[in-house]
Amino acid sequence: NGESRNPRVAAKMPLGEGKHRSGPLKQQNKAHKHGRHKTKGAQDRLSKGKVSAKMASMRSSRDVRRLDRKNKMKQIRNNKRNKILMKKRQIGVENSPPHLIVVVPLSAGLNGASVSHLFFEACDQSCDPAPVQTLVNSKKRFTVVTPAPSDLYEVLDVAKVSDTVVFVYDGECGVDPHGEVTLTALLSQGLPSIVHTVRDLKQLSIKKQQETRKRISRMVESKFEIDKLFSIDTVQDAVNVLRHVANLKRRDLTFRDTHSHLVVESMSYEAETLKVSGYVRGGRNLSVNSLIYLPKLGAFQMKQIDGPPDLHPLRSHQHVYTGAMRTEGGSEMTGSMEEGVRVLEVADPNLQESLISEVVPDPMEGEQTWPTEEELQEAEAQQLAIDKSMINRKVPKGTSTYQASWIDEEGGSGSEGEGGSGSEGEGGSGSEGEGGSGSEGEGGSGSEGEGDLEKLFIEEEGLSDDCEDEMEVLENTSEA
Repeated sequence: NGESRNPRVAAKMPLGEGKHRSGPLKQQNKAHKHGRHKTKGAQDRLSKGKVSAKMASMRSSRDVRRLDRKNKMKQIRNNKRNKILMKKRQIGVENSPPHLIVVVPLSAGLNGASVSHLFFEACDQSCDPAPVQTLVNSKKRFTVVTPAPSDLYEVLDVAKVSDTVVFVYDGECGVDPHGEVTLTALLSQGLPSIVHTVRDLKQLSIKKQQETRKRISRMVESKFEIDKLFSIDTVQDAVNVLRHVANLKRRDLTFRDTHSHLVVESMSYEAETLKVSGYVRGGRNLSVNSLIYLPKLGAFQMKQIDGPPDLHPLRSHQHVYTGAMRTEGGSEMTGSMEEGVRVLEVADPNLQESLISEVVPDPMEGEQTWPTEEELQEAEAQQLAIDKSMINRKVPKGTSTYQASWIDEEGGSGSEGEGGSGSEGEGGSGSEGEGGSGSEGEGGSGSEGEGDLEKLFIEEEGLSDDCEDEMEVLENTSEA
């Protein structure tokens, strides 16, 4: 036919005809409710690129504030980074104490002196059998301390003032029971920067070396955030460990940063005076007037602080003393220049701290003692004085002490020789021998009978003031 059977082609409308219009039943959707404000696009279309001066200033100030905040954050970040770098760089360099390294073996079959010997061979220096030795590298100085592993308190005392602790694990057993106790005690006290090393690893086969590394790494990761496990069997291994220690981030310790301390490298005893020599470390100055504590010996007073020449200079020539000694925290200790030894500070007896820091209890302080003869005589004299000041009077029953003070000693109601309601020798409601309200020797309302009278002890001094005041008031009233 020539006609196409394709419905799409057949459905095409010829050009020139109108568009399709929807019927009345077409669904009408609601328009989007964007609120009363105009959108950013609508605002841009209406403004046509024009910006008010107020908006332009606010936008520019907002951009400036954003740049200031970014710059401030960058400066804070750089200051923190520089502070960390300065802490790391000022240890072991000239005019500062050497980097203090403590070697702690965690197995009875390990020897810390052998590890220290490898460190000295790495720096081409001879090693002495002393527990505290200082080695000098081309850029750094290190003081290596090897405490006795069996003495737990010695390990704790040295670790709390050190800069880096090097743990040495055994390639066969890793950590023995005594090493577990040492690790637990050190973790409870607080640790500085840590380096983990393995001894006698090169003696194993390559396959067992990998297995041993994984086993020790899993054991260490349960207690520390391990970064790397070093092998320390050769001189090259010791060089790698020293390089890692020199570049390691220093961890802060409160005790080390708030107390001045000194690791003794040499000492002598002369004329009842103990002389110790070493580098002063810590964030505070060492005062000669304060007390110094020696482990296992106690606290002592210092006599003098001297500044001898540096025994381990970093450079080939000896550093010339300039009049001030700088401690680890950056503070200075001034002193006078003498030949060989500089006297930095001398103790002042008026400012020295006392060795008595606790109250000595007195065993007899709480005991009850018998009074002395003088105290007994004094008590008797006081009692006699009180008895003499008391007056014994007979008054009617019910009379108070204040009322009794108004009754005279010789006269009063119911006393002998004076008339009451009827008494002897004076006229009353009854006479002698006659019955009245009173009889011979007896008053009317108060008689000499014991049933109607009572004895009162009146303190003469205590009531005299009141009586005098009442008498003055009565005299003034009568005169008026």
